[in-house]
Amino acid sequence: MKKVFNLGLLVAVMMLTVFTSCEKNKNNPNNGNQSGNEDINKTSFDIEVSNILAGNAEIKVIPSDKDVKYYVYAMPKAKYDVESKKKPELGIFAFDKSWYTMVADHSQGDVTWQKLMEKEMNKGDKSFDLYNYEYFPRPNTEYVFYCYGIDFKGNDDDKPITKIFTKTFTTTDTVKSDNKITVVVPTDSIEGGASATITTTNNDTYFVGIGKKTFVDFYKSSKKFNFIDMAYKMVYDIYIENAAYTIEFFSGDRTITPEGRFSCPAGEYYLVYFPFNRKTGIGGKVEAIPFRVKNKK
Repeated sequence: MKKVFNLGLLVAVMMLTVFTSCEKNKNNPNNGNQSGNEDINKTSFDIEVSNILAGNAEIKVIPSDKDVKYYVYAMPKAKYDVESKKKPELGIFAFDKSWYTMVADHSQGDVTWQKLMEKEMNKGDKSFDLYNYEYFPRPNTEYVFYCYGIDFKGNDDDKPITKIFTKTFTTTDTVKSDNKITVVVPTDSIEGGASATITTTNNDTYFVGIGKKTFVDFYKSSKKFNFIDMAYKMVYDIYIENAAYTIEFFSGDRTITPEGRFSCPAGEYYLVYFPFNRKTGIGGKVEAIPFRVKNKK
């Protein structure tokens, strides 16, 4: 859903609307009935969380009724706490419905929020990864995974037929990499984009990207944010801008040329790099080397 429900559609919606934070938020540790329905389905969901790391966790949902269709999602607990209280009678479902309604409103054809949400329904025992919902989880952070049964009738007042079940857990600290990354950038202005030679001491993965001088300088001087925040934003932005929702992390020695995501117009930039593993997080210091791109002849 939201971030992972229909990748092509989501990319199109993001191009049509100005929203950068359409993720959700939740909190219901007591697994309470958020719908207020007296005739609520008695199906329960056992949520098991294992292999918790800095950047992921494996989650298994075991419904007591294998025929009940259910919806799942995960998000930072801080956000869940806020969103789930906006409409107490519906809980986090109000946020889910709002998301799909917004997507439907910006879609072509006879599309309803029910039709979109129904594509994301699950049935029976299923396993999930945290990073399929929160693309790049932060270390030492509380997250909530939730699920509820829902049966769509096509009415606007469709709502969960079961209680909303939640599981709260905390990601671990990052795993440090002992990979020593050396980056050499030409001192003269470069034509067309970034150019660099990268050498490493092992095959641990790392990220390399371009940040405008104004962008990096903001994080340099900010009292609220730091380079770790900048690093996660850069990784996330590249990930969601790719229609296939992928991002390349490098391994081993590499030569950067002014092509692809390393091409850019004339201006002042930084080449930003740091050890990074999708599951274990940022494994070392975030570095930024300034360089200048000149106009093509």
